[in-house]
Amino acid sequence: MPGQDQPLWERLQASAVRDELGLLRPLHHATTASFDPRGFAPFSHFGSRLAARERVRGREDAILHRVWLDIRNPLEVNDINDVHGPGSLARSINVLHGFWTKTELAAIERMGEEDALAAISTRLRERGHDGLFYFNKHEDPGSHAWMILDPSQVIPVMTTTVRRDRFAWEIPEAEFAPSGFVLDVFDVDGRDENFDHLWDAAADPAFLLPPCWTGSTALPRTSRHQGYEIRELPEWEPEGTLVLFAPGGVPCGFRMGALTWIDEAHRGRGLSTPLILAAADRMGGPLAEEPCGYSPAGHAAHAAAHRAAVEEAIDEGWLEPPGTEDPRP
Repeated sequence: MPGQDQPLWERLQASAVRDELGLLRPLHHATTASFDPRGFAPFSHFGSRLAARERVRGREDAILHRVWLDIRNPLEVNDINDVHGPGSLARSINVLHGFWTKTELAAIERMGEEDALAAISTRLRERGHDGLFYFNKHEDPGSHAWMILDPSQVIPVMTTTVRRDRFAWEIPEAEFAPSGFVLDVFDVDGRDENFDHLWDAAADPAFLLPPCWTGSTALPRTSRHQGYEIRELPEWEPEGTLVLFAPGGVPCGFRMGALTWIDEAHRGRGLSTPLILAAADRMGGPLAEEPCGYSPAGHAAHAAAHRAAVEEAIDEGWLEPPGTEDPRP
């Protein structure tokens, strides 16, 4: 597949795979089988975290692969959740796009599975497509879902389990914002020379991954966030280091490991909340290994971010408001 030898930032900037807001976020594939994430079968499905959970019916011991995908010209199809077998897949594609004659469809149905999928893949490539895309109607309705043609299109991010991979609002506040080590000694200066290498790497957003958050798409919308965006530093240690950019593409903050920094000129806008929550979404769980120390300001920022995540979950109907639990034993 083209692009395999390109830097990660080039591959993901060229990829058409984005979420419903046009943002780059990890996709998910849940399975009860154990295999190398570099060896996904052609036409494997990838989607949202909720969709992946529903596909394994909430089995917490199921393996969850978090990935990015390099699909550059997907063909849109109907939700093929209930389509079984290559023949059914080809017919589903044909309903919208007419890629095969009746004779060709019959020939595909007579083939073995491997040969039939190869024939479907070949026809898609002949028409200039390197994957499939559909709006999910079954698991997490309305979310985007994607299918690859080749395992090289999968860029592994993390392999974990359904139990360990959590939304920010699913993490108890005491774990999300631990208060055991809240001391002034943990305060840092993000413009100290020790961070020069990070600012140097972030100087040109064109060499970072596409935005995973923008002020123009965030909800609720606020003028305080307009023009800001968050991007990940590719192939950086620690993994999942994020940079906050001000309007005009000037880096003004970061999230690296357990450290969160926003330049003084950009404070007071509530920007630590999207930065912290973007890190939580990227890592799919706790933001730091315990024990973790925070400055008073850092702890307050994490507590505020957790409250915002819980409020959103209540608004979306994912979480019951406090005090509405059934009092019966």
